[in-house]
Amino acid sequence: MDHLQEILQEIEELTFKERMQLTTRLLETYLKELPEHAATDVDPWEAGLDQTLDLFKRSLEEGRIPSRRIAEGFSNLDQVTGGLEKGTLTVVGGRPATGKTTFLLNLARRVLQDGCGVGFVSLGQGVDQLARSMLQLYSGVSPDRAGDFKSTATRLEALENGWSLLKAQPFYPAYLEDIYTDIGRVLEVCRSAVTDRGVQVIMIDYLQLIGTSNDPTLRRDVQSRVVIKELKRFARQYGVAVVLASSLGRDADLRAGAKEPLMSDLVGSEIIEELADDVLLIYRPYYYGIIEDAHGRDTRNLTTLIVAKNKAGQGREVYFRFNPENLEWVPLK
Repeated sequence: MDHLQEILQEIEELTFKERMQLTTRLLETYLKELPEHAATDVDPWEAGLDQTLDLFKRSLEEGRIPSRRIAEGFSNLDQVTGGLEKGTLTVVGGRPATGKTTFLLNLARRVLQDGCGVGFVSLGQGVDQLARSMLQLYSGVSPDRAGDFKSTATRLEALENGWSLLKAQPFYPAYLEDIYTDIGRVLEVCRSAVTDRGVQVIMIDYLQLIGTSNDPTLRRDVQSRVVIKELKRFARQYGVAVVLASSLGRDADLRAGAKEPLMSDLVGSEIIEELADDVLLIYRPYYYGIIEDAHGRDTRNLTTLIVAKNKAGQGREVYFRFNPENLEWVPLK
């Protein structure tokens, strides 16, 4: 320790020019010790193509077809978007109480059925509530209501079966309870899910509860821009699909007519439109007192998922019937 203090004292006594020369020598020494693959004389264009073709060739020789797609599990939605893609960011927007969280949980369940691990980062609901909701999806029984089935024994059996199924799934929920949790903390949790647990899909609920903390006075839309950029960078860096829930502003509530949400209703809509690969907007006509849609269907528990941005093609609308008894989103043709 005394020797280290002497060295630091000597550095302190150096002139500015001498410090710069010392820094240059240290940097040159560090660069020489880097692995050969980090050399600067490698052509990034040629190397990138070679690596991609080699990986593809090895996959074919091993009888595997490399794919970056993960089925969302909803037949009507998969036909439109082609499924989730690794390295991409999907934003799911909706007004409060329109089903953003339950849609993400339904999506998680279907992705799990495809054998992909899911990390679910919640800033709004605790792990206990997430577990109850997932248990309700897997069992068809609400853990909080005793009257779901005719007998308690039947209800308990269904819950136990659902619990066994859920427990066997690579589903990893995490709850960040701080209001406006720093994006750095969120990324830390996501990174752990990918590197330690091997998940391929990260779901985050939701954008407006993530901050940048360096400047608490910063406007929310400015903070949202930073968060979106960081999450898109994370998805690309780790090759995972990131699904982010986001609240919609009140503009749709003030519009006349059917009040279908638009991408511009999203907080930070410009950066979302620019960087998000897919944007899905949840629309529930009954939320606005509309009891019948344009097709003459009863709108109670009817949900329209508007594909406002679609990397795989054009935008469309897909329809679901929500079952409040088991929280399931059921696709409609």
